[in-house]
Amino acid sequence: ATRLQRLTAATRASLEQHVRAEEQELWPLFAEYFTEAEQDHLVGVIIGRTGAEVLQAMLPWVTESFTEGEQRAMMDSLRSATRNTGFERWLDAALRPRDGSDTAGESPKAPTTDADSPKAADGAASNQHGGSKAQKEPGGDAGVFKPGWEDIFRMNQKTLEEAVRRIGSDEGLDAQRKAYLMQNIMASRYIVAQQRRMQSTPVGHAAAGGRRCYHDARQHILGCPHYKRGCQVVAPCCGNVYPCKKCHDAEEDHVLESQKVEMMVCMACNLQQTPAGVRLLPWSCSGCGAAMARYYCDICHLWDDQPGRSIYHCPFCNLCRVGEGLGVDACHCMDCNTCMHLSEFATHKCRGLSSCPVCTEPLFESSQPYRELPCGHFMHSHCFAQYTRYNYTCPICAKSMGDMSVYFGMLDSILAKDVCDLPPAYASRRQVILCNDCGRQGEAPFHFVYHKCSSCNSYNTRVLQ
Repeated sequence: ATRLQRLTAATRASLEQHVRAEEQELWPLFAEYFTEAEQDHLVGVIIGRTGAEVLQAMLPWVTESFTEGEQRAMMDSLRSATRNTGFERWLDAALRPRDGSDTAGESPKAPTTDADSPKAADGAASNQHGGSKAQKEPGGDAGVFKPGWEDIFRMNQKTLEEAVRRIGSDEGLDAQRKAYLMQNIMASRYIVAQQRRMQSTPVGHAAAGGRRCYHDARQHILGCPHYKRGCQVVAPCCGNVYPCKKCHDAEEDHVLESQKVEMMVCMACNLQQTPAGVRLLPWSCSGCGAAMARYYCDICHLWDDQPGRSIYHCPFCNLCRVGEGLGVDACHCMDCNTCMHLSEFATHKCRGLSSCPVCTEPLFESSQPYRELPCGHFMHSHCFAQYTRYNYTCPICAKSMGDMSVYFGMLDSILAKDVCDLPPAYASRRQVILCNDCGRQGEAPFHFVYHKCSSCNSYNTRVLQ
């Protein structure tokens, strides 16, 4: 015992000496050779890999050993590095006593789960970059978009229809010329082939769903379609009881602020109680002792009993996300305020998540998986699947969203045929075009619909004159 005490004392003295030397020698150099922006970035990279539990345990311990001035300086540094994030709201909620009466101010959205939602670390970013919020899908779904023939015919149909509408509204053409041009376009064998394909494609119907008290009714597993759990929450906004926030928002005309939840109801014994009253792992009812969930977040008031699913609370998103945790398989980028997989951090493009350009839902708060387009913009994965049935360009910047070589090869065949059918007055005409893919201007032979970029061979172009 005496030997162990000596070793412990020696280790403590060595650590104190190391920390003191670091403060006296390294920190002055840090401030001297790095700008404030660079300091914020480095601090952000470090704490972006630090989990909520570590921060929650560390901050009180660190501040107790600091003077008042040092505490202010440290907190100012943290706030500066995390100014674009939800860290301040998390800090207010995390440092409040958990007595069942205090609640956090702002509500987090449903966790980005790889199961329920995007992947947090693959998911967070996969919604991982789901992180953001919803998480960005990694791997498979995030692969290069390469449309098949069915997709190509749909896209070509839409392009031709738009060309017909432009010709019809062109006041500079006489009626005979309009009729000729429209007939030339509509008679294309490619349109006919596409119409046949479209007519043979069955239309799917979305299944309607409603709120349930069972995650799996056949096996009598309590919960709802979104989560497996043994409790329901009492919505502070309307007083109604729902299995989860998603069930509430689907049926009510307002949004449940999860962080303001004060009461929950056990599904086994129907006892209404405060979340703070549940027993420790596994989270159980304070009355009957029935298990409620393997995971519980006392900030989001999220319960989840799904086996094999790891969830962590990101203090910077101030949301729960699917993954092992910050610094384990995920990290948070302070610049774009996004959670992502550790493997994506070094190569990701910092672009703040706004809204999905298709459905307009804010991606940061979405629980649905999303993917990053080659141009760097983001879109829900299910919106991407629907949008690319008829389009191949980004709705924000108009760049191609995938490998369009097959489509462009088909257009080469169309132009090779049409060049012989142009009226003499148009055969030698050239048009000035701008390529949406490479951004260069150039000239292309006249055509009613298609114009090929001479620089990158893309047909994703628009006519300037």
